[in-house]
Amino acid sequence: MEAGDVIDQPEKYTSDAIKRTLRQLRRAAKTDSICLFLGESGSGKDYLARYLHDCSPRARGPFFSINCAALIPELAESELFGHELGAFTGAAKRKRGLLELAESGTLLLNEIAELPLHLQAKFLAFLDTDSFTRVGGEANIKVNARVVAATNRDLEAEVEAGAFRKDLYYRLNVLAIKVPSVRERIEDLPLLARALMESFARKIGLHEVPTVDEAALELLMSYDWPGNVRELRNVLERALILGDKRRITARDIDLAPRDRMRGQKTGLSITVDLGEGVTMNEALREAKRQLVEASLGRSGGRVTEAARLLGLSRDAMNYLLRSLGTKGK
Repeated sequence: MEAGDVIDQPEKYTSDAIKRTLRQLRRAAKTDSICLFLGESGSGKDYLARYLHDCSPRARGPFFSINCAALIPELAESELFGHELGAFTGAAKRKRGLLELAESGTLLLNEIAELPLHLQAKFLAFLDTDSFTRVGGEANIKVNARVVAATNRDLEAEVEAGAFRKDLYYRLNVLAIKVPSVRERIEDLPLLARALMESFARKIGLHEVPTVDEAALELLMSYDWPGNVRELRNVLERALILGDKRRITARDIDLAPRDRMRGQKTGLSITVDLGEGVTMNEALREAKRQLVEASLGRSGGRVTEAARLLGLSRDAMNYLLRSLGTKGK
């Protein structure tokens, strides 16, 4: 996915969850402090890290990103810090690492929890001194680069398990920015879907951007999205490939078998009439209405508690209440 797929004009997204994150980002962009992006896999941590760079005084400098989980252990140190000629077998010339290449810019270490332990100490030393030595080198190299990191892991648990250095965790945890999952910002899903469809249209050369009809959006918004934006992209791209390239309908949406109305895990019971003439859109709307009313009844009309029963954020619950014309406290 290109950064522009979901980061172009992020201010257009309306959920309270993403607004809070963007406010944090804009404040953080004015500083040069380390930022640690926390959030589920596929939620867009790397794209928001790029947005942070673009909003900062370093925007004219380079932006580099490295996925620590994809690093080959034998070459990880060289990728980050570079190496000198003859430092190891195959080192036929001097190589500058990503830290050096990010001079005057920003370096994102994605999946920082996967950084090998033997490199965590050297990386911590760089954060403390802004300097390092290349592999096989002796010269101390000073670098002016902003470092940001991202992870979907619980770093405190990783520290307790001995898989992550405590001192590095404290050094990274200066400005922790929580990136909301799709289910926490479900109000943004129509706009996310539109941005992705625009990206697909450019990619495959369509003259018009395909639409996602109302029934399809209802279906998409009833799903938990454990894979977040990455999963949404895959579902929409598959629907577009198998559909007519002009409009995506509920019939084109193929979700994983784990897809269920969220209320099922609460013990709430509903009955929907699927008689002749009842469309899928009508059946989905009626099921949602019953689940929302049942959760509000159980919570005494308290929206936050009803949202918790359904596994929804308050933003998502308020969206449902407005769309269904139901009121809570």
